[in-house]
Amino acid sequence: MNKKLFRSSFSNVSILGVKFCVTFVMTPIYVRALGNHDYGIWEIGVSILGYMGLLQFGIPPAIVRYVANYTALGDKDNLDRLYSTAISLLGCIGLVCALALA
Repeated sequence: MNKKLFRSSFSNVSILGVKFCVTFVMTPIYVRALGNHDYGIWEIGVSILGYMGLLQFGIPPAIVRYVANYTALGDKDNLDRLYSTAISLLGCIGLVCALALA
């Protein structure tokens, strides 16, 4: 158990380190290619999209949990109900976000 926990933690930290390094290397390339003004607009757009991720309200991890649960139980009816509810709920959230941006 401890070996698996260490390996999982190490991989999560490694991924975070790789993301940090890629961001550190790529930012000057983006600024040089886009220019200061366009890069600022790009970052505002990325920030808005990042904040919209908060509007998922933890639904995707819950979907993963219940899909695994219903699949293990062989409960196809609840699995179909879960998919329909998740698509409807996330679709409504996406529609609200699209309207807010428009």
